Formats: sequence, structure tokens, C-alpha cells
Amino acid sequence: MKTASILFIDDEPGILRTLERMFRRDGYELHFASSAQEGLAIIENHAIDIVVTDYRMPEMDGVELLKRIQEISPDTLRIVLTGYANYDVALRAINEGHVFQFISKPWKEEEFRIIIQRCVEHIELLRENRRLQKELEKQNEQLKKLNQELEDRVLERTRELLIHNQALQVSQNILDSLPVPVMGVSLEGLIVSANREAMRFFGEPSSVVGMPIQELFPGEWQNMVQDFIHEAKKQDKAICSWKGKTYEVSLSRLQFTQNENGIVVLIYRLKDGN
Repeated sequence: MKTASILFIDDEPGILRTLERMFRRDGYELHFASSAQEGLAIIENHAIDIVVTDYRMPEMDGVELLKRIQEISPDTLRIVLTGYANYDVALRAINEGHVFQFISKPWKEEEFRIIIQRCVEHIELLRENRRLQKELEKQNEQLKKLNQELEDRVLERTRELLIHNQALQVSQNILDSLPVPVMGVSLEGLIVSANREAMRFFGEPSSVVGMPIQELFPGEWQNMVQDFIHEAKKQDKAICSWKGKTYEVSLSRLQFTQNENGIVVLIYRLKDGN
């Protein structure tokens, strides 16, 4: 943790020596000035956490000095040493000099140390709050970035799905325009797509999609499809009879999606004599 830096300003050398003896063993970074101008020069060239100044200074009073310090280093805590109690002086110091604490002369060393320690604790708390605030702002910025990336991905995925759905609809329209029953069958034996002629052929008023072939196909056709699934053929066809009519059942392997393969089943009605 950063060591607190303290600037003592007093035009009496004896008081500055006393303050040095008091705090030199406490681990603080100590600075001393015997005039207001010297104190301002130190403030401009060093990061000072706490300023302790006498109220009565030859060049300018302590309140005026603290006003100048407030302009140069607004985060610096300001303490005024005063040898007398005066309400107007105190009010002016608070309003104009933004004084954090008053210490009366002569002071008690232990009380003086406690005041400085409280100032240091206050500074450390401010530093921690600022660190946490910066961390929160950083996290919020990261979260905002992630949300934007997620939104972009969702929009892109939505666009892809829309195009995909449109393509599926076009494909379904093409299938529905064919004059023969056409179905897609998964390797598990489920019907995954069907055109209108297929639904009409099997007498289903609604879609047959999702139904197992065992519920629709006659036994001979079921065996043909199951054998085709387990064989390495790319195409096959057979002449089959069903309900007193003759059909050519054509099977072809097809990749439905990137990760799903299946079979396309076409059913052609053969005229008598064929």
C-alpha cells in the first residue's frame, strides 16, 4: 500500500522540528515548508495526501493557502493548526478552505497522531473506493462488449435461421409440387419430411412427419428400407404391391443436415402391364 505523504507548513522552525520528531518514525513521507509559497511549490511538484498548516502565516493566512491548495490538489486533505478558537475563522476555513480537521495549539501529541491516522485511513478508503470504481467500470465495459458480441451473434444466427427456414420452405414447396409421394426417412426409421402427395397417399389428413415407418409402410417396404439402411448402396429400387396396386419404390441416400444422414423414398404408381 502506498505510504501517505504529509506536508507541514509553519513559519516557526521550532514547530516544524517538533513535528518532524513526532512523525519521523511513523513511516510517512514527510515534507516541510516554512512559508506559504514554499508549501505551494511542494504541492505542485509532489503528490501530497495531507497538508497541515498554521492558520497565521506572514504571506497569507492558512485559509487562503488552503484555497490555493484546493485548486492545485483537490484530493489533498487539509488540516489547520490554530492557537485560538474563533467561530468566524472556523466557518471561513470550512467553507473556503475545505478544511478536514482543526488542531488547537498547544496540541496533545497522542491526539495529533490519532487525527493523522484517521486522515490516512480516510485516504486509504478513498483510494480503495476509486480502485473498486475503476474495476467496476472496467467490468461494466467488458460486460457491455460481451453483450454487444452476444447480440451480434444472435442477430447473425437469426439471419442464418431465417435464410435456412426460407430455404426449407422453398424446398418444401418444390416437394409439394411433385406429382408423386416423396418422403425423407432418418436412419432411425422416422419420417422427417413428406410432401402433400405422400400424406394423400397414406390417407393422413395432417403431416406424417415424426411417425415411424412401421406405422405407415407395409411390411415389404419396411424390410426394404431397413435393409437399405444397413447396406452400403447409394440407390436402390424395387417393384412392390400394396392394396392390389403395383408401385416402384425408389430409395436414395441423402445428407439432410451437416450431422444427419437419411434416405429419400419416392413412390411411383405403375400402370397395369408395366
